Amino acid sequence: MKNALVDTLETIGEKAEGDNITVDEINQALKYRGFGTILIAPALLMVLPTGAIPGMPAICGALIFAITIQVAFGKKSPWIPKAIKERSFSREKYDEAFKKARPYLIKIDNFFHPRLKWLTHEYVQPAMALLCAALGLAIIAMGFVPFAAMIPSVAVLLLALGLSVKDGLFVMLGLIACAGTIYGAYAIFF
Repeated sequence: MKNALVDTLETIGEKAEGDNITVDEINQALKYRGFGTILIAPALLMVLPTGAIPGMPAICGALIFAITIQVAFGKKSPWIPKAIKERSFSREKYDEAFKKARPYLIKIDNFFHPRLKWLTHEYVQPAMALLCAALGLAIIAMGFVPFAAMIPSVAVLLLALGLSVKDGLFVMLGLIACAGTIYGAYAIFF
């Protein structure tokens, strides 16, 4: 996938209908793109200005958890509970944020290359899925502190990008960002 970030977010915008974008529309738009790619959207939504939209950490964290816990236990495509599927956010705000971020996302997409392939092997994915499930819960918990949920979201985004484009360097950076999440959670809650 040459433009993993831009393609993922464009797909969501193209497939969604109406004034709001639902979690179900995101899931349907990304259904056949793989585990990592499905996680890019909610993680990226949290890292971009859309992460400041009230309720976004709860929606994205729950979505990340719901998807990754299933992958960790061998499910091939995610089942999402109806209550989460129906959650939505403003399409207008989404389009505005994507328009502002697009030029930067194109530049970021140019950094991806296949490296450290052992970190992206299919046997590693269940462990990465469990880690991302824990990060999804951290997003929900840290979402009550302004911008704190961005810390675990960056970790999920790096792991998801690395798995999507088979770039182990980004998986490694995601693992390092997990340490930042642990430190951030400790600083906030203890």
